[in-house]
Amino acid sequence: MLQHSIYLKRPIHRYVNDLGETFEQLVFTEREWQQAEVLLLFLLPFQRCTSRFESNHSTPEIDYVFFAYDTLYNHIDDVKDKLRSGSGLGTLPCMPSMLMAIEQMENVLRKYYEKMPFPTVYGDAMILNPCAKLTIFDEETWKDTSTEEYSSACRKRFVEQCSQRLVPRTTNCTVVIPAKRYLPVGDDDEEYERYKR
Repeated sequence: MLQHSIYLKRPIHRYVNDLGETFEQLVFTEREWQQAEVLLLFLLPFQRCTSRFESNHSTPEIDYVFFAYDTLYNHIDDVKDKLRSGSGLGTLPCMPSMLMAIEQMENVLRKYYEKMPFPTVYGDAMILNPCAKLTIFDEETWKDTSTEEYSSACRKRFVEQCSQRLVPRTTNCTVVIPAKRYLPVGDDDEEYERYKR
């Protein structure tokens, strides 16, 4: 809705002006349109992740969760830094309220992330995905983290928790091949696809 409103800014402004003085208080000022644009740019990564989760119900990908949280936390940190900078976004009149809202949003995001009884499953799923592996750890935000540490911890958890549950192979094994393979259509996150090799 916000994206469409910004795109239709001029027609909306003209329409409200044509309504007359009764609706004069509904006319957005240039400052309010600017705030709407900043809000839209801030929310775009959240919209992209939400769309991916909503439309990918036929092929769940838990490895994407780790990427999504990493992307969103980095985005929140970047925007908070820019709002606190005193220049650019930091000069907007809405800066204090936006900063407070973003910090509350970050708390909610952390709350949902921590609801998982085994939060390491997200990172492990990404590492175990043959297309993604350890590529996310090549990012600048992970430069202080040891890739080997994550990889070793994942391997250790796999050996301890999963290898015990593996069913021994038998010679009389029936393989069932699904009639139709579900592939996500149009819901791929291009940024995530770049991580996959």
